[in-house]
Amino acid sequence: MNSLKKNLSLVMAIVILLSAMLLMVSCQKGNETDDGASTTAPEQSNVELFNFAESGKANVKIIFKISSSAYVTEAVEALQSAVTNGSGLTFSKDYDEMHKPADGGIVVTIGETQYTESTEAVSALAANSYSINVYDNKIVVAASHPYLYTVAINKLISELRMSDGVVSVPKGYSYKSESYSAVSISSADAYTIVYPDGDDEAMAVANTVKLGLQDAGVIASVVSDQRSSLGKVILVGDTKNGLSDYDAKKDYKCAIIKKADEGHIALTGNYKAAAERFIKYVSMLSKEKSGISLLDPMFGVFAADGMGWAPNYTGGGTLEIKDSFEMSGSFYLLIHNATSKDYSAYLKTLEDVGFKCYHSVSSNGNSFSTYTDGYNILTLSQISYDEDDIVNYDSIYKTPSNGKVSYMTVGVDCIDNSALPERNTEIEDITTEQITTIGTSCGYVLRLSDGRFVVFDGGMPNMASKVYEVICNQNVINGKPVIAAWFLTHGHSDHIGAINSFVATYSSKVTIENFVHNLPAYEQYNGKNVVEIDPAKESQGLYDRSVAYYNDIQKYYPKANIIVARAGQRFEYGNIDIDVLFTCENLYKKQMLDTNGSSVVYSITGDSGRMLILGDLIEVEGGVLNAVYEEALDCDLVQVAHHGYNNGHRNMYDSMNAEYAIWTRSYEDVIGSKGHIQSVNKRNQFNYKSVYANLIPKNNGPAITLKEGMTKADMIALDVGLTG
Repeated sequence: MNSLKKNLSLVMAIVILLSAMLLMVSCQKGNETDDGASTTAPEQSNVELFNFAESGKANVKIIFKISSSAYVTEAVEALQSAVTNGSGLTFSKDYDEMHKPADGGIVVTIGETQYTESTEAVSALAANSYSINVYDNKIVVAASHPYLYTVAINKLISELRMSDGVVSVPKGYSYKSESYSAVSISSADAYTIVYPDGDDEAMAVANTVKLGLQDAGVIASVVSDQRSSLGKVILVGDTKNGLSDYDAKKDYKCAIIKKADEGHIALTGNYKAAAERFIKYVSMLSKEKSGISLLDPMFGVFAADGMGWAPNYTGGGTLEIKDSFEMSGSFYLLIHNATSKDYSAYLKTLEDVGFKCYHSVSSNGNSFSTYTDGYNILTLSQISYDEDDIVNYDSIYKTPSNGKVSYMTVGVDCIDNSALPERNTEIEDITTEQITTIGTSCGYVLRLSDGRFVVFDGGMPNMASKVYEVICNQNVINGKPVIAAWFLTHGHSDHIGAINSFVATYSSKVTIENFVHNLPAYEQYNGKNVVEIDPAKESQGLYDRSVAYYNDIQKYYPKANIIVARAGQRFEYGNIDIDVLFTCENLYKKQMLDTNGSSVVYSITGDSGRMLILGDLIEVEGGVLNAVYEEALDCDLVQVAHHGYNNGHRNMYDSMNAEYAIWTRSYEDVIGSKGHIQSVNKRNQFNYKSVYANLIPKNNGPAITLKEGMTKADMIALDVGLTG
């Protein structure tokens, strides 16, 4: 999710997450602000507005001093990002020392600047407070504590009215916060860092906190909770002190930083993440002249970095927390025996705390929804089906059927919501949509109507040059080609290999905006692959390739969104809808019998029809996929699962009722050797005779390119004439 990811800093993540939690409070208590003062709700239409950016033009500069704190620079970036995302406009920035007021235009000052209003605003503030004032040609943001600049900017953003090409603010708007209470930390304090006796992991974190304080000039000792402590304490983990208490089930994987009136501090919940956040606070504040003073907004429940934040689930069923691949920083909740009523109630909870529905769809009595609060993405599904409806259930699962099952999943990802874009209907088509095969492997390049590209898998590492060649040959926009998103089905080298090689080789030549995948946690593979020849080796290989993939995309494309695919998500690019139909999370409690079972199933829908990409989907997946969707799987073109080898699922293919099939395997391999067509139907349940045309690339032959507007006769002309 991330983070997807726009790499918002940890500090801004804190601010936005705080905003989400404060919004939850405001929904419960009415239109009160975070410090209890009432303000005019932005939705009121009778407020007179000042349009300081309109008609698609923004002659606005954000002014701040070169020597400003990191909190100020973070606030500047947050405001720029919010304006661009909300209106499409750009607010430029300028250092106060270089800015010339005579140049005219509107300014947003952050902190003390050459403008008298900003200096006066800062000097008029009470301790630990901030203010925002709107004048005829400037907005003045002032704070008495460095951290509060990020809080103040978030407040300002909440008051802006933004739409395409327009940014407005209420005329004469003025806001002054009340003073926040604070806990001061200084070298004069005798702090003791306490960890649970016998907990080596917590002890290690406690020592990390000690070093962080030491770097800030504060000396503290580390002891276990079996020993008495003097003075103020910083608790790490689940100590005997009541301040450490937390409900792991309710707080999921959130970091918790708590304080007591006496100045004691507890790092609990996900205390590793809490310690990192705490050390970052102390480190940044120690560089400020105001000293180390932790304010109320710095305490609370936060998502671990990159993990997102979700309201507590309080409905029926049994909740279980599952990790996604560890470097994704995301997780999901699996609620066994949850009902459709539980699902609807949780959607209502999301809406109550400010989440908005991005996309929702129902299929065969099952429901899928994607919600976002502008930073976090929650992808939900409520699935029920009868295991008796899955053909050959006992032979697939190796366990008796349990009849009706019902469950709910909540994928939690922390990422800017521009990763899930609304289609821009104002962009005119500049080219014909088409999809091209990459060699004989599982790889496709889809050119969109707006000239960008989407890539699926890509094949082995040596196929990266083929992907680049296709993209360059089909590029119709000025400048270097743009890949809107690169989607992966799973982590085997013949699917993930090309992308690792591509990003390392062509990052300076091709822009990639989004990476989309679902790579399971190592524990979901390790020791559970009963059909693998060497499960440990297989698991380690998948893990190593996944780590290499994450490291490479973050290294070569640091500004790209990194998105964990979840069933129910929709990605809208050009005139194409790309839907995630299925991930390994939807296998419920079933054992992953084969690592190919981690394949993500994608649906591509455009003006010319619908294609399903199955990756190396196995029979287990196919059975559940069909039970969940049935007739909703109907499509025009299907990628035959697992290169035409074993797997697939007969009922699934029947429900798809595809007219054409495309194979991720060479023609020579399909008709020759042990893979000859006479034995294919015994090994993969796809019936090659059920379609009008089988499209199979040849070794060293030309790529197969399917273009918008192709007729049935055009497609049949591409048929390789399989017989058997």
